[in-house]
Amino acid sequence: MTEPVFIHEKKTWHTEDGEYKRDRESYVVLTPDCSVEAWRMSSLSAPYERVGGVEVHSPTPLYEGHQPLDRPCSYVPGGICYTDGSSLAFDYIEYAFDNPKSIYRYLLDRLEGQ
Repeated sequence: MTEPVFIHEKKTWHTEDGEYKRDRESYVVLTPDCSVEAWRMSSLSAPYERVGGVEVHSPTPLYEGHQPLDRPCSYVPGGICYTDGSSLAFDYIEYAFDNPKSIYRYLLDRLEGQ
């Protein structure tokens, strides 16, 4: 396996009516076989709160009957992505979002479990 690539992205999303914007931040460890993303964004109901999750992005199904995303994914080769994740996992990393080294280590550990 080649060395994993670690990226950090920040984006601003707007609601369909353009009234409210949400800031989204993610860290991703990319490999040719599978990628893992930790993300957080401001809540629609309480802009001062954060919601988030940890997601696996795979170029192949992760379980029987798994359907690919309905849009291209830049985290897997070829853009066809099967994703699975947990918002509960965000509880484990929320405190570490300002420490990229901790996030990187956590994501590498998640990759090893795939």
